[in-house]
Amino acid sequence: MDTFRAVDLTARLERLEKENRKLKRVVWAGAILSLVSAIALIETVIRPAFAQNTSLKTIQAYSYELLDPQGRVRASLGFTGRPTLSPWLTFNDPDGKTRLIIIADELGTSITAYSPDGGQFKSSLSAISGGAAVTASKEEGGRLEGSASISAYEESGSQMTVEDANGFTTAIGPFNIGAAKRQRSKWTNAASIVMFKRPANGQVIWQAPPSK
Repeated sequence: MDTFRAVDLTARLERLEKENRKLKRVVWAGAILSLVSAIALIETVIRPAFAQNTSLKTIQAYSYELLDPQGRVRASLGFTGRPTLSPWLTFNDPDGKTRLIIIADELGTSITAYSPDGGQFKSSLSAISGGAAVTASKEEGGRLEGSASISAYEESGSQMTVEDANGFTTAIGPFNIGAAKRQRSKWTNAASIVMFKRPANGQVIWQAPPSK
């Protein structure tokens, strides 16, 4: 009797082991099938959809406005100028005051930055055909209080200029001293300093080297 029970128990264990092996094969086969299906899904559906969405990132419009969470316009891109429309990019602070302007038109390209105190101070970088300049200035009530600039032009060369609210100006570098004195055009060289009062009406205060 015990012998039959032992044989029966052994047969059951062998049958369970076989069923367990079959179950493992089924599980592995299912896993492999799922993996293959996922790869096929990526190739046939997800990847083309991603490629299609990527191509849609190019947006075309006449103008754009960038709003902050409060709905305020913080930046805008559009066109300005007549008769030729030119691209114009502006940035504003939370109070709606302009802080930065970038424009490229038929005359050249310019970047102008304004201080947070309502634009009392500003700096600009400009590049036109045949020249470029960097300028820093202070204005109050629409009146120029002072400025400093560095410029380089094909006709006149490189020059540094400082001016105050009263029009007194110091120019370092090539300067048309003849025009300042209401005479025939005559340029100084790069190793020169000219002090005068704007508008250029002959009030040359001092220059070095002295004019000949």
